[in-house]
Amino acid sequence: MRPVMSFDDVAWDESERIVECWVFQFCRPQIGEAAAGTILEKHHPGEPIDFTVIGRGSYNICFRMKFDASPPAVIRFPLPATLRFPEEKTRNEAAVMRYLAKHTSIPVPRVIYQGKTTESQLSLGPFIIMEYLDHRSTVYSSLNTPGRPLDLRAVLDPNINEQKLEDLYGQIAEILLQLSLQSFTRIGSLKENHTSTWEVSFRPHTLNMEQMCVMGTLPSPQLPAPDRTFETASFYLESIAEVMIQHLRHQRNDAVESADDCRRKFVARRLFQRLAQEGKLMDPSHDNGPFKLWCNDLRPSNVVVDGNDRVCGVLDWEFTYAAPVEYTYAPPWWLLIEKPEYWNAGLESWTDFYTQRLEVFLNAMTKREDAAIADAKMTEEQRLSTHMRKSWNSGQFWIVYASQHSFAFDLIYWEKIDPMFFGINDNPETAWRDRLALFNKKELAEMEILVQKKLLEMRKRELAWDCDECTEFLSTRMAIAWTENPSSAEKLKTNIELLANSDQTGTMGPSAMFHTCSGCGGAVNGADDSRLRTNLHSHGNEAIQVCDHGGFMVYPHIQDGFHSCNGCDGTCDQALPPDSSSDSKTDGACQTEKNSNSPIQHSLDSFTSLSMYRAIIEWDKMKKGEERMAKPGSCSLA
Repeated sequence: MRPVMSFDDVAWDESERIVECWVFQFCRPQIGEAAAGTILEKHHPGEPIDFTVIGRGSYNICFRMKFDASPPAVIRFPLPATLRFPEEKTRNEAAVMRYLAKHTSIPVPRVIYQGKTTESQLSLGPFIIMEYLDHRSTVYSSLNTPGRPLDLRAVLDPNINEQKLEDLYGQIAEILLQLSLQSFTRIGSLKENHTSTWEVSFRPHTLNMEQMCVMGTLPSPQLPAPDRTFETASFYLESIAEVMIQHLRHQRNDAVESADDCRRKFVARRLFQRLAQEGKLMDPSHDNGPFKLWCNDLRPSNVVVDGNDRVCGVLDWEFTYAAPVEYTYAPPWWLLIEKPEYWNAGLESWTDFYTQRLEVFLNAMTKREDAAIADAKMTEEQRLSTHMRKSWNSGQFWIVYASQHSFAFDLIYWEKIDPMFFGINDNPETAWRDRLALFNKKELAEMEILVQKKLLEMRKRELAWDCDECTEFLSTRMAIAWTENPSSAEKLKTNIELLANSDQTGTMGPSAMFHTCSGCGGAVNGADDSRLRTNLHSHGNEAIQVCDHGGFMVYPHIQDGFHSCNGCDGTCDQALPPDSSSDSKTDGACQTEKNSNSPIQHSLDSFTSLSMYRAIIEWDKMKKGEERMAKPGSCSLA
């Protein structure tokens, strides 16, 4: 049996399909213009001079707009089909970022505007417009093993300089210290009031909640209501335990491998729920708070640094909420970069390496605490390092981790949590049999009903997805645009990859839609394939347009504007723009003048340039490489 619970592959494939189509639609100028126009409707401090993609993360895509006389701004859209609650996520993140900007010195981007899907042009999705933080890299890159291939998950550089490691750890420790000083009376997400005050008014919006819905096909009604907050830590843990049981019950595919695997997972979740109901998972003295501000996704890849490895910004605050204090007291899992469930040598090996690095981290935190106490920024009683060491030594760390990682829950429960409460087990894979004596007849009957349900589901793989309204709308829109020509979406992606991989020497190969060349002077391509014969290649700063069916049209000079064609099948026979000096034209080719009246035309010229396509491809590769969300049990580790 696999030690972890797998994602629903059918749902994952659907998620990736929608995400790829949605991301690559930004190669279409009208979509790019909508994104750029959304910025300019809310923030127009000067004339725009450039608009391009700057990053695609696991849950967002970001575009930067530069202005002629003002600092650049960023607009960020959630990726559809990666999140079940994009509107909730965006609203909560903006509130947290504004709170942090007012109450801490943590370097967060200034929020310029936060809007709903209905406020974005072409209903691209909810968005945040924020200031751009200039930076060189991330802490993730500074900690990762140098030269590690992108197709392997990152691990902490084993030869990293100890002083460098302590310094990087220390800077993030200082961020955690500031978060730990923020206290609230309830558990949940923040709401910003009109008076620039904040209160806990919404349910805790967690990364685990989103993953269970998207990758685990958990129906949203199984979650706490959107306005549900929690007055005690024990109530919150009970809610988490119940949701994890419902996740096992509702994940349509790949949740279990066999009847016994289903029983093993059921037993673990029911016992965890029982421990939560008995108040044994959290310290009773902390049950009523105060509760601390805690971020699910605060990790090295979301912390940016300058050329001297000094932290200059912290990004991605969407999964931040007031949480049980035990969450704050648990040391961060990311000290080795890799999660324990993905560690190739097993959980005990991860634990051994982690223990060594934890001492470095806690020493760095202690130094930061000493300085803060000396400056009267915190008191001796507010030290965090003491609590983190206690959490690790007592095993509380694993309870916190299991409550946040539903797919890794079984590994953590059977190897770490079960022995803490029910005694050492000789074999974590079969220990569930010994625990059956703790269940009554009703519970055992419930287990067998679930087993039969899961075995029946294993016979036929089906998509059972409770997708959000934004994803549903986008899927419909993409179906209208592309499904009538089933190969067009893949063709678009393939052609963009061919372009991005071009070496600019005119040798892209017979399968390419066109090629580029630095020495030909813009002559017409004379390839044997009739589809390529009238396609153009160019030198210098070529401008590229994507037609409605996934084909490319190339112009020799970016200032010549754009060409649009609605009638091709992805292999347009297009001509040069009307003002071109070349006499190479094709019969029946349409020639569309550029829209010189567009206020952002110059910006869009840059947006649709070769660099835009390459940027999208490179970010796509990165997400499938160094920071991809690996399938449990199938990742490749050092």
